[in-house]
Amino acid sequence: MVRTSLRPTPLLQEILMIQISRNLVTSAVILMLAGQVSVLVAQDVEEGPVGPSPYNIIRGWHKPFAEDGFAFGGSSGVFAESPNRIFIAQRGETRLPDPIPAEFSGFAGSIGINVLFATDLRVWEHCLYTLDADGNVREMWDQWDYLCEGTVTLRLDGPIAFPSEGPGPHRLRINPYDPERRVWLVNETFHQIYVFSNDGSELLKTLGEKNVPGDDETHFGRPQDVAFLPDGRILVADGLDNHRVIILDADGNYISEFGGFGEGPGQFNGIHALGVGPEGLIFALDRS
Repeated sequence: MVRTSLRPTPLLQEILMIQISRNLVTSAVILMLAGQVSVLVAQDVEEGPVGPSPYNIIRGWHKPFAEDGFAFGGSSGVFAESPNRIFIAQRGETRLPDPIPAEFSGFAGSIGINVLFATDLRVWEHCLYTLDADGNVREMWDQWDYLCEGTVTLRLDGPIAFPSEGPGPHRLRINPYDPERRVWLVNETFHQIYVFSNDGSELLKTLGEKNVPGDDETHFGRPQDVAFLPDGRILVADGLDNHRVIILDADGNYISEFGGFGEGPGQFNGIHALGVGPEGLIFALDRS
């Protein structure tokens, strides 16, 4: 674990970006959105307390709605707008083999990871929906299923197959500072980000160009996540191809960016998620 200390700067907002590998924090960088960059050396500290989770697993809470012979295709995003309105983004549904193998446990991946990636088994339905506090479906946003279709072709990289193009929707967020509570959906496969009205009736904005990756001010390269700052600025984790964080204004227009490919301070090798902490700190997760 790594701890950093910040020197107060009255004129510039400091942002803490932490690159995290699979098992440990590797570096920490202080970035100032005004353009100046400073680097602080992180210090190792003892691990914190480890113990049982304070939360209980409620098995079967999410009431199934798939027809017989189908299962969830892989849930990639969850966002609780309130205790009684939980958004789910899933990568379609999976058609199960007939007969269904005995080892099937309710999740398609339980009968083999290749089942999740097989194009002839993926059905792009029920990709966006909401649940109530009891796990019942409240809303189905099926009118937007076409936006979530992913290109799931296989290539062999060692012992198992992985999707070579992308699995579809990756992250779903709501800007906590937006009075209209618009819903943001990041689509890794199409290199796009969609903004919906809170009730799902309208697609208000599309960022990026479908199936056109790029590293300029208007294109993305497999974007992974978005985060929001109190002053209206929007951060995009872009992503698995471009290894950068893009800063947008409240209307989605490009302001600047930081990052780049590498393993040094301020660089990424697969930025996967973003989070905003206290005092405007930005946490960036690097999965590699």
